[in-house]
This record gives sequence, structure tokens and C-alpha cells, in this order.
Amino acid sequence: MQVLAAVSRYFDARLTRPLSACDPSAPVDGQGQRVLVEYCEDEAAARAAEAVLQCMYEEQVPSSLGMRELALMCRVADKWAAASCADLCFVALTQRRDEQLDRQAALAIVGLLPECVQSMPEYATWVQRCHGIILSDVAAGKDARPLLMAAFGDVHALLSTPTWLRLFLQLPFDAVVAWASSDDLVVDSENSVVVALDCWLQGYVGRNSQVRRCLF
Repeated sequence: MQVLAAVSRYFDARLTRPLSACDPSAPVDGQGQRVLVEYCEDEAAARAAEAVLQCMYEEQVPSSLGMRELALMCRVADKWAAASCADLCFVALTQRRDEQLDRQAALAIVGLLPECVQSMPEYATWVQRCHGIILSDVAAGKDARPLLMAAFGDVHALLSTPTWLRLFLQLPFDAVVAWASSDDLVVDSENSVVVALDCWLQGYVGRNSQVRRCLF
């Protein structure tokens, strides 16, 4: 219990108060003590929760887990406010080079990852892996916005991270239009979107005034 309280602010808050005060309906063990219960939405989430608990105690991530399972672990660790565990899980996810990342897998993982991982240096590695899928989606006429937002939705991070900005400059016109027109952009001011678009326009020779008029 001490390990859980030390690693997770969520468990620290629950374990430092009487369990009866946290959850009066909690079951009682053979000694009359209430039991701390966590509910999971499905079996996959339950397995992820079990793996996160193991990670909390052992301070390492099981090597047998795939990227989707690691993304679920990130989500559970974030829910439990176990930042160090979420960091370990996401680093492990970015290092799974032996697992193929296709469009379906990338979208599933994007839907699971908590926002906290976007501030990690390793998130640039994840953006790089998504970049090729974004280009393929645009070329095939598919909706690339979910991955675009996952990779470039935080405009301040985009402008302040050279790796992200370099990849953004390589996006084709249709992808940039979809990005600029999204309601899901995270911005500190509208001017930051203009700055990002101007960087894209200046990135390569041949982006003329006609293209500028389409974007602004």
C-alpha cells in the first residue's frame, strides 16, 4: 500500500483516508476491513490496470506488451495520477520498433493516449511515426484529421519543437488546409496559427501568393 501511495497521487488520497469514507459500499474482508475496489470498463482495461500496478511495484514495463496495451497503460496511469508510470509506459511504446504501425493501429493508439504524454521529449518520436501515415492518408483522399491533431494539434508545441515543425513543413497543401480548418487546435492565440502557416509557406520555393490566399 505504501508503494501505491508513493507513486500515485490518486491512491495516496484514497489510502490516507478511511476506506469507508471513500467508498461506503466497498466490500469487507474476513477481518472486517473494507477493501479498496477499482472498476474497469472492459477486460482489456482490467489487464492494463493490473500491468500498471505491476509497473508501480517493479518500476519497469513488461516487455511482452504491444503498443495498444502500452497506450492503455498510459491512460490508466494518468487516471491514477501516476506520472512516473505513465512516462515509463509511453517510452516503452515509442521503442516498440518491431511492431508494425498502420493507420488503424495509429488511430486506436491516438484515441487512448492521455494528454500528459504530449509534454514528453519522446512524443516527437511518436509524431515521426505518425507522419508517414498522415501523408499516405492525404494521398489516398482519407480523413487525416485525427492523426493531424494528434501530431500537430498543439500549435505552441509545434512552433517550439524543431522536430515537429520540420515534419509540419513537409505536409502537403490538403493536409495543411485540414489542419488549419480544424476546431480542435490547441492555441494560445489565433496569431500562433498564422505563424505556423507562414512558416509552412516559406518552407519551400513554389508556394505562391495563390496558395497564401487559400490559407489566409
